[in-house]
Amino acid sequence: MGGSFNGQPLPMTAIKISRSTDATRSELAQGWPMVLIAALAVGFGSMGMGFYALGLFVKPLQAEFGWSRGAVSGAATFQQLGIFLSAPLAGRLSDRIGVRPIAIASAIAMPLALVALSRAGNSAAT
Repeated sequence: MGGSFNGQPLPMTAIKISRSTDATRSELAQGWPMVLIAALAVGFGSMGMGFYALGLFVKPLQAEFGWSRGAVSGAATFQQLGIFLSAPLAGRLSDRIGVRPIAIASAIAMPLALVALSRAGNSAAT
């Protein structure tokens, strides 16, 4: 009972059943703090700040800059469009030069972008 592929029987040696070993348990035991830190960073970091918390800032942004609700919400649309268009490029770049340089550049660029955003004036559309 080795299964089949394209109608041809597979030998029993071709089927490998994954079992938890001491090596995989050790890897999980050593790596779980990094997984936890990454999950917290995504949950509480810049990912949530820009998209999930936008509803909290719609009325204050409207009052401060005189923008319409559509203009404020449109910013989230353009943010998502930018992520959609840049994700394949970032993935290809990280495959080419590695994840660490991309993460370091992002950690530097994100606060700079937020400072630049804080200096933004009224909407160019108005």
